[in-house]
Amino acid sequence: MAHAGGGRSSSSGSSSTNGGMSSSSSNGSASPSPPLREALLAYQQQVQLYEKLARVLGGPRDDAELRSQLQAQESVVKEVGTRVEQLVSTQLRAVEGLPSKGEKDRAKAEVQKMSKDAQRLKLRFDNLGRGTAARIRELDLVGRRAEELFDSAGGRGGGGGGGGGSQRMQMLQQQHGQQQQQMLIAEDLDERLLQEREEEIVLINQSVAKVNEIFRDLGDLVSRQQEDIDVIEQNVQHSHAAAKSGLEQVEKAAKYQAGCSIS
Repeated sequence: MAHAGGGRSSSSGSSSTNGGMSSSSSNGSASPSPPLREALLAYQQQVQLYEKLARVLGGPRDDAELRSQLQAQESVVKEVGTRVEQLVSTQLRAVEGLPSKGEKDRAKAEVQKMSKDAQRLKLRFDNLGRGTAARIRELDLVGRRAEELFDSAGGRGGGGGGGGGSQRMQMLQQQHGQQQQQMLIAEDLDERLLQEREEEIVLINQSVAKVNEIFRDLGDLVSRQQEDIDVIEQNVQHSHAAAKSGLEQVEKAAKYQAGCSIS
């Protein structure tokens, strides 16, 4: 089940990344950030899927198939992460081709911010990978010790110690069941926390988009007001020139009238 889901997510993640690359090339340098945002979202989904698979380790569904799924998902995450890094480099170069300095600075800041998000995801995945590897080694060691204990109990049970070996097995099974129950509870809590974090991230992204839209509207408003101010300034200058010319004409008329009165 998890492997099938991982395959679908890998396909969607890869298509989103490829889609981002094609969108970037088709749109030119006008809007470099949306393709990267899609690829970054796919990267986040793949890391979360790897984390969900890793939490199953040590539980009732932990088997050879799960270990194989973990290895496959690890390869998928690394591939999507590499595509995101390539897309960051491509779009940073595309930003340099923007004509306006203000537009270039805004686009570059946006791409750099998403690049930092990708780096945080990579760090999170690296930590998960190290923790998962350590967990697998620990589980394998516990499994070998349990097998040795069962073999030892079975060897001693040939005479009259069969009941003691059976009791040890029951105790171990009971402890294992309790550990599985605790892990399931912890897994449910982690699932809820992840869901809450995803909802918070969505709200933050929506808020950032609204703020960006407000800033764009303010920029357009200031630009239009500047045009109105320029027109008013020109009208004032014309009015001042007309008033000055009118004053000169009045002075000339006054002098002419004074000359006529004397004669």
